[in-house]
Amino acid sequence: MNVCKDGLLSVSKFAEICNITAETLRYYDREGLLTPDYIDPQTLYRYYSVERYRCVKVICELRKQNFSISQIKDLFDNADRDFAKDILEKNLKTIDIQIQQLQNKKENLELKIRYLNGENLLDRCNIIEEKLFDDRYSLVKETNREITNYNDFFYTMSAVEKNLSQNEDFFIQIFSNTCYMALVRENPEWSSYKDSPVSIAIQLNNKCDIVPEGFYLHKSKSGKYVCMISKCRIFDRKNQIEKMLNYIADKGYKISGDIRVIFLAGQVLISPCINMYCEFQIPVE
Repeated sequence: MNVCKDGLLSVSKFAEICNITAETLRYYDREGLLTPDYIDPQTLYRYYSVERYRCVKVICELRKQNFSISQIKDLFDNADRDFAKDILEKNLKTIDIQIQQLQNKKENLELKIRYLNGENLLDRCNIIEEKLFDDRYSLVKETNREITNYNDFFYTMSAVEKNLSQNEDFFIQIFSNTCYMALVRENPEWSSYKDSPVSIAIQLNNKCDIVPEGFYLHKSKSGKYVCMISKCRIFDRKNQIEKMLNYIADKGYKISGDIRVIFLAGQVLISPCINMYCEFQIPVE
């Protein structure tokens, strides 16, 4: 193959100048993204003008920003400023989501490190605390039956993971650093423990606009919560909740919403066994 032909560069020489592979240039040609300036009809060799260098650099930069080939083609084919702005803003939003996911993972690792360094959440076991929370959101799995035992519980949890992993949009945007929880339905007339149905939920870092089929969005309102960490079975929670109800009665509080039960297995680096470490959170006013 001639390195140069009438001032044009061969595919290998042009690729060398652009610091990419010749196969990458051939791929861009096949995709209709960057066609050669000339193709020899006898040999089918591709030739490029040096002016195409800037075009290659733009493509490489956009690829680094995770733009797809089709998105780059759309940008090149459409000179409309608003169209280009829309594509750029969508990719910026994707990057913001990825940053948030990494931040969530970082915070989760920091929590585990603090635990290993001696900041043991379990030192606060069975100690009642009052905490203030902002509005929080959870995705609750809709079920056709009440979850009343551990077989139901873990089968439902498995179904949740399978469902969400198949929902690509939701999985990418939200399903990072997942924290499982349970919701015990509100019973405002509780003065002593009464058994109530339990729903499996996923605690979200932020309110989401995407609600997968089979789920509904639940809001836990901001305000004061009576909280306690305990090692127990979620379905054998009577002693824990009775202790908290006595505290609530002594303080003159009233229950104002569903009880949140946060599973702490992932935070304290213990296996999610039948006797889980949980934090009970009861909203009061």
